[in-house]
Amino acid sequence: MRSDSNVTSGVLGGTQPTAEYSIVRMLEYIRSTFSEESILDSLPLEAAANPGAYHAWRAHRAPVLQSQQSNPTSPSLEPSTTENPEGASALGRNRRPGEWNWEGVWEDRVRKAVKASISEPVLFGTGAGEDIIRFREADDEMHEQMKKHMEVAATQIGEA
Repeated sequence: MRSDSNVTSGVLGGTQPTAEYSIVRMLEYIRSTFSEESILDSLPLEAAANPGAYHAWRAHRAPVLQSQQSNPTSPSLEPSTTENPEGASALGRNRRPGEWNWEGVWEDRVRKAVKASISEPVLFGTGAGEDIIRFREADDEMHEQMKKHMEVAATQIGEA
C-alpha cells in the first residue's frame, strides 16, 4: 500500500469517494494522540486498556493536573469521582493516582525479569518463546571447539 493512497469505501465493486486522507496523515494523527499530554490527561479510566498504566501516567502528571485544577479558568481533566461504574470496586480501580505507591516498582520488575531470563529452563529448555537465544549445555571440549570456530570466523571477517 502506498503511503499517499487515499481512504475510500467500496460498494459492490464500485468506490465512493470519501474525504481524502493519506496514510501518513492518519499515522501522524495516531502518533500525536500518544504524544500530546493534554489528550492523555483527558482520558477517563474506562477508556484505558491498562489500568496500571493509566494510574502510572496520572501519578507522573499529578503536579500538573493539580495545578490545572486549582486554576478556575482551566477545565477539569479529572474524571468524575461520583460515578461508580460496574466493576469499579475491583482491586486497584478505586485508587486515585496519588494513592499509588510506585516506589521501587520498576526496579522490582527489572530484577524479576533478569532472574527469569537467566533461569535454566529459559536458557536451555522450552521455558522461553522463539525470540530468546537458547544455549546448549556443553562440556569443556565442546567449549574449546566453539572458541576455535569463533576465532576462525573472526579472522575471516577481519580479512574481508
